[in-house]
Amino acid sequence: GQGTTVVSPVAMAGAAAAVATGRQVFPRLIVDPAPVPAGTPAEGPELRAEAAAALRSMMRAVVTAGTAEPLGRFPGVHGKTGTAEFDSDDPSKTHAWFVGYQGNIAFAVFVENGGLSSTTAVPVAASFLEELAASGGAR
Repeated sequence: GQGTTVVSPVAMAGAAAAVATGRQVFPRLIVDPAPVPAGTPAEGPELRAEAAAALRSMMRAVVTAGTAEPLGRFPGVHGKTGTAEFDSDDPSKTHAWFVGYQGNIAFAVFVENGGLSSTTAVPVAASFLEELAASGGAR
């Protein structure tokens, strides 16, 4: 988080999933790796359609012309970088974040003491997306 604001990577992946689906999504513990049936509904209240559309557009711009531009080579990836200062005495101490989604997969990358997100978290996200593509990709 930023300063004393604390949020988990799972919560941030959930935020990305909410933007992708247009409604609040609750994380699920996967006990059986069997695929979830197509059309399984998201579980929470809907976001305002205009807000969700605006967020999708801005998150796509981050990967096509912004701080996560190296991820633009992955089709349909939307995301947001974040560099969170955690030491009020030394603002150069930062954690690096990238949260995003591709198709039906939402994810978060957190690099403790990672510095700038574009140089640490984004390459980790790229590695994840390469592995995802190699395994058949998101739906």
